[in-house]
Amino acid sequence: MEDRYVEIGKILNRFKTENQVKIKPYLDDYKDFIKINDFYIKTLTNFKKIQLTFQFKTPQYLIYSIENINPNLIQYINGKEIFTLYQNLPKTKDGEYYVVDLEECYVFEYSGEKIGRIEKVLTNGKMFFLEFSNFIIPFSERYVKKVSIEKKEIILSEEFSKEKEFLK
Repeated sequence: MEDRYVEIGKILNRFKTENQVKIKPYLDDYKDFIKINDFYIKTLTNFKKIQLTFQFKTPQYLIYSIENINPNLIQYINGKEIFTLYQNLPKTKDGEYYVVDLEECYVFEYSGEKIGRIEKVLTNGKMFFLEFSNFIIPFSERYVKKVSIEKKEIILSEEFSKEKEFLK
């Protein structure tokens, strides 16, 4: 199976010492981010492995030391997304999904009719929304009946079928 890289955070900028950086994790629980030990940044042609070592947490960021980059070059990785391999992600609980998994799913109406494929998962900070075909719907029990990551399927509720003309 081909390596699958997943965005998990972002390097914001240098912290106080020459080899420390502030990182904004994208995972819901920062403790899950700290458990990951395999990090990459995307270059023009490939992914480059970087050595990050957790130092401490501030109220807004995680502070890591970065080992295999010349401290004079840290300014050039400010704003870079941090990736890991998919298999390094922690297991999700029932009813929890990774955005990267949802974005691979096809969408079906309650009747079984295929509507399309998830184009994007959006968030407003509190809720997630699924964008597909001409629709953007809340990712909620009201509209989503079942999700099967294994089958790459999202089955919508009967409520969606009744309200779909209003949801366009």
